[in-house]
Amino acid sequence: MVDSFGQTLRRLRETAGFSQPELARRVPISPSGLSRYEADRRVVAARLDDALDQVREVRRGMLAMCEELDRVA
Repeated sequence: MVDSFGQTLRRLRETAGFSQPELARRVPISPSGLSRYEADRRVVAARLDDALDQVREVRRGMLAMCEELDRVA
């Protein structure tokens, strides 16, 4: 089964180690708005998609750093 946008957003946020308030500040969006996206109660707007692209870049950097730490450990 394919995850919904909200399920994917939540999984990626948690994997990156962001709380909802922290990601909401970075996007920026209200924490309640982010919660509605994660619950699939709100349709994704282009503005949010662009902001999340920036957060994804941060996530990629974090994952690369974690992978490097795993190799060294």
